[in-house]
Amino acid sequence: MPITKKWYLWGLFATAFVTHYATAMVFDNRYIPLLQRPRLTIDGSQSEFAMKFFMTTANSVFDEHQNSIPLGQLFGKFDQVQLADGIAAFGNPNPLPSEFQGILSRIPWSVEGKRQAQGLAFAWRQSIIKYLSTGFSWLFMRVNSRHDFKLDMASIEPSISLKPGDEVLLDDNRRKLFDMVGIREGNTAQLGFGDIDWYLRVGNMWEYSYRFRRIDAGFRLGTLFPTGLTREPNRPASIPFGGNGHWGIYAAVDGMFELKEDWKTGLLFRVNKRFKKTRDMRMPVKKEPQIFGATVAPIEVDPGYTVIFSPYVLLENLRKGLALGLNFTLTWHSKDNFCDRRCDQTVPLQLDAVHDQSEWASEYFTINVLYDFGKMKVTRDFNPIVTFRWDVPSSLFIADRVDKAQRISIGIDFTY
Repeated sequence: MPITKKWYLWGLFATAFVTHYATAMVFDNRYIPLLQRPRLTIDGSQSEFAMKFFMTTANSVFDEHQNSIPLGQLFGKFDQVQLADGIAAFGNPNPLPSEFQGILSRIPWSVEGKRQAQGLAFAWRQSIIKYLSTGFSWLFMRVNSRHDFKLDMASIEPSISLKPGDEVLLDDNRRKLFDMVGIREGNTAQLGFGDIDWYLRVGNMWEYSYRFRRIDAGFRLGTLFPTGLTREPNRPASIPFGGNGHWGIYAAVDGMFELKEDWKTGLLFRVNKRFKKTRDMRMPVKKEPQIFGATVAPIEVDPGYTVIFSPYVLLENLRKGLALGLNFTLTWHSKDNFCDRRCDQTVPLQLDAVHDQSEWASEYFTINVLYDFGKMKVTRDFNPIVTFRWDVPSSLFIADRVDKAQRISIGIDFTY
């Protein structure tokens, strides 16, 4: 590659570090769609560098029945009585106002919210020898999340008539309970790196085989480095920027099949596995949601498997270098296993409930628009490919306990 191209490539790489936003394609995140796009196959090129700016937004989630519920209720509806009972389980006096003790069995709150993120996704794939290549992707991202609490008057016992001012009294008490257990509610701003995804890929390309114009297929083994921000136990609205501090590995197969010139279809099948680790986590003592749990405890977490299936179609050169494509990505994460590592386990934790809620699944349809500036040239130079992607959440099959986050991204790719 000419010297000028190398300096240009290093300049783009440096830009990724000083830009205010970025992300890595790790898949196993239920809050933001960190999805891997199809690998571009360009005639005469073996390596690739890509960057893209993206934005996501979400104000609701799918529950276990694929219904849309408020963002702050992913792990269940917050009940003030349950949190008070959890605090009292440690030998503390019941912190509820005395006039409500023994009268209200439930004080439910609707927890609305919103989450917005901006980032710059970038990845590098480098050919080593004919059949072997390596690559990585990374993330630096800004996320703003908010929870808004509103007393659910309709769900309080109909026989109980709250007096004027009781709603304010209960809200003040809710804030007091949060202070007692160290919960910081409201807005949460996060800024930092995400996990690094590094891999080795063994693959080959076959021309005019099995009635296809071209087949490009391979197998990759990868490592997930836990460089991303983790969830803050005292901030319920915070999210992890990857696998929440767990190392991981994965195996994947990918294939692109060109049916005829510029008509392509393909798929990706991948399995992630994160390794167990002990870390301080907020946990429920009674039946309160995990993110509003009454205590923070050292918990050994053995994450489940994450299985990804992603087919796609791509129609190139519709008008000179213009291409249109459609992806479908189905991600399923099996249940995590939790083990209490506290020295004093006199007060039991609700590990079974956390175990059940750790399983999730997401579905996304992605609209791809690409423009290849080098497609129509006789001799391809270091010409960019401009990309636009729109990731839309779906509940067509098994979407379950996951954010309904939409993502729009604009990027640029260079192959060489």
